[in-house]
Amino acid sequence: MAAALASFAASLEEIRQVGQVWLDCEMDSAGMGGYLMMFHLPVLFFGQTALLGAVATVAMSVIRPRYAAVLTAVTAGMVLLVLCAFVYFNFNDFPVTNQFCRTPQPTWWP
Repeated sequence: MAAALASFAASLEEIRQVGQVWLDCEMDSAGMGGYLMMFHLPVLFFGQTALLGAVATVAMSVIRPRYAAVLTAVTAGMVLLVLCAFVYFNFNDFPVTNQFCRTPQPTWWP
């Protein structure tokens, strides 16, 4: 359950970051929000949840004592969330910061 909640929070933050950069770069459109929410959010959520659940299950069943297993599962889960976001953004060529905007000036600027 904790893995699903962490994955959902991370997925929402990742989608918010992409949306914010698209707005800053003036690349937004009417369908952008629906596209991100209908396709990318579920892919991120279910993919990350499956990976985090697998890592947590392995850590909790293999590592003893219990506090070391919990610490390992949480640490590995956070590292895995960061890696998932990095791979997903780079694979889809999503901008992570607005330094990737085509021009430093807005499109309406003369």
